Amino acid sequence: MVLCLWVKYSVIRDEGTRHHPLEAQAVVVPSHVLCFDIFGIPYAEPAFASITAAPSDLAAGDRDGHAIPPVQGVAYLLTADDYRQLVLTEGAGVGYNEISVPASPLSTEHGQKEEILAYTLQAKYPWRPNRAPSARYMGLIIDGANEFNLSESYKISGGILVLPQLLEKGDPSSGPSHQGQHER
Repeated sequence: MVLCLWVKYSVIRDEGTRHHPLEAQAVVVPSHVLCFDIFGIPYAEPAFASITAAPSDLAAGDRDGHAIPPVQGVAYLLTADDYRQLVLTEGAGVGYNEISVPASPLSTEHGQKEEILAYTLQAKYPWRPNRAPSARYMGLIIDGANEFNLSESYKISGGILVLPQLLEKGDPSSGPSHQGQHER
């Protein structure tokens, strides 16, 4: 079995999906933040979600002084076959790298209090500055956040709504800048 963290909540939850999670639990990943740095389809879907390592000055906030919360998401327990299919569906190896991250449950309802190791995808070629996602895509993320009861402070404070501005500061640990490049 593979524990998979997914910030694209609805990918797994949609009707008709090929993936069948055995369990799902809301988690927080203190080492990373949500970003929108996957180049999308101009005008229709300008950016897709990913996560990136939290900047060392996380407490300082974004350029407008908003606090930047660590990413919250849903950890799904998948069979190895379902995980492999999910990774292929999302384009890992092309647009994403598979990474492992430490995650902690948001709630201790299930009795689990200890940190877990989750696998997720991170932008292989992050675009800086981040772009704003489409309203449709943002709606999917917000619906998933509501469905899995992610903290209200995360949803309101900017974990979801403010972060496209996150890396405009030019954090050197954020990878190469692709600003100004043309479509591939």
